[in-house]
Parts: sequence; C-alpha cells; structure tokens
Amino acid sequence: MTGFHITVDQMFSQSHAKRVFRADHRLVSCYAWHYRNDPGFTLACEASLSKAERIRASALGAPGSRQAFIQRRAFKGWLLRTLGHGEWTLHTPGAGWHKRSLPRDTQGQSVSVTSTDALAIMALANCERLGVDAEAPATDTDVRALAATLFTPGEHDSVQQASDNDARVLFHRLWRLKEAGLKYAGLGLAQDLNRFVFVGHGSGTLRVQSSSRTEQHVGMTTPAFFECRFMGLDLALALPATSGGAGRWQVARAIPQDPWQNGSATSGRTASAGGRSPAPAG
Repeated sequence: MTGFHITVDQMFSQSHAKRVFRADHRLVSCYAWHYRNDPGFTLACEASLSKAERIRASALGAPGSRQAFIQRRAFKGWLLRTLGHGEWTLHTPGAGWHKRSLPRDTQGQSVSVTSTDALAIMALANCERLGVDAEAPATDTDVRALAATLFTPGEHDSVQQASDNDARVLFHRLWRLKEAGLKYAGLGLAQDLNRFVFVGHGSGTLRVQSSSRTEQHVGMTTPAFFECRFMGLDLALALPATSGGAGRWQVARAIPQDPWQNGSATSGRTASAGGRSPAPAG
C-alpha cells in the first residue's frame, strides 16, 4: 500500500494543472486533474482513501462514477497533504462530509470542489467560505423548459428571450453561479436553487440578488460572484464580499495572475493535465 501511495502522489504531482486567479483582492488557486481510464491507477487511488471514502465508493453503481469519485477524492487528499491538510475547510454541499472533515484555522482557508465527466477541479482561497462550479453547455438539453421549471420568472424570461445559442450559454452560466453560491453557503441543490438570483443588465452583465433567507443565514457573509476560464471550462466562484469590492452587486471577472502550470512546470506554454486536451464536460 505504501508503494501505491507513492505512485499516486507522484502521478498527481506530475500531471495536474494549476492556475491562480485574482478575484477582487483575493487570490484563488485552481487545480485540475484529468481522470484516467486506468483500473490499476484507480485501485492505487482507492488504497489511499479512508475507510469511509472506500465505503462511499463501493455504494456507487456506475463504474465511471465510482472511478471518478475515487480519483477525485485521492487527488483532493494529495493536494491537501501537499498544502498542509490541517489548515483547510472543505465546502462541498450534499456529500455529508462538507465543513466537518477538515479543521479550519484562524486564517479561514477553504477548498471547494467541482467535477465534470473529464476533470476534477479544486479551488483554494484564503477566506472562510468558498464555492466553485464548472458546467459546459449541453447541446441536447431544452434549456428554456428547464429554466421555466428551475429558475425565477425573471431569469426564465432572460433565457426565453435569448437566441438559441445565447439561451444555452446563459442557462448554464446561471446554473454555475447558483451552484457556486450554494456551495459557498454549505447547501445542496435541493435546498433552494434560487437562493441566489441573477438579473441581466445589458451587454452580458448580470446583477446579483440574494434572497432574504440567504441574508438571514447565521454567520454567513454576503457572497461576491466571479467568473473565469480554466482548462477550457467556464468557472463560477463565490467568495466573501468586501465593502466596495467587486462581485457583490454585479458578477465580475476573476483575472489570471500567472501562466498555466502543469505539475511542477512553470513555463508560459498552455498545458492540460495529463498532457491531453480536456474533454467537454457532461
């Protein structure tokens, strides 16, 4: 098992991708792991998990889901061991272990996780709360019907009035922002997708509106929302808002602060994890 552990750590060290973004005055480090279709590597990853994680993995029926879960949790474990796991609080709603699996220190450093069919993405920041989500527009989804069912009337109207392509982009953009906000709040999708509302304001900008229930959430600083692009995917970020800062009233851009990094490489060449281009998200 020790040999497995070393092999897994070496693989993650050499084959992950990283980029740092500035969101207002905070730096957010984004890490990505491209899932490997390798039963042997997945077995090695599983050996590095805790007993509780292995039990959860065994309960997943679909082989692809089980493989992704195992690699994602192993990557998270490697990353937090590398950074010093005692310093981080993990925010992943609806999983049963969010906000409790890792102690939070006085600096309030946090981790949030999102996943696509191809990639595990983790965002880390020096703040007490953090939410991240990545979605890619699916071409076979009736976004107007879904918006009517899931979103607020104003959001649905924005999707309904857009062209087919713009409607698809807007729907997934709204979904990313909403899910990032729920992760920030430590909640799951079933606990009110419309806890955060985003209203179009021309030229593609989105104003941020929070429900009264969100503002009454005990101990929760109002979130600021940011967007960025990483590994060919659009990401939404939710971080604690600051007085007069960006992202609280209008969704803002998180600005790249460094060149792409692949494992320990530091060149400015664009790199994808594992040396391959990321597949589209599902």
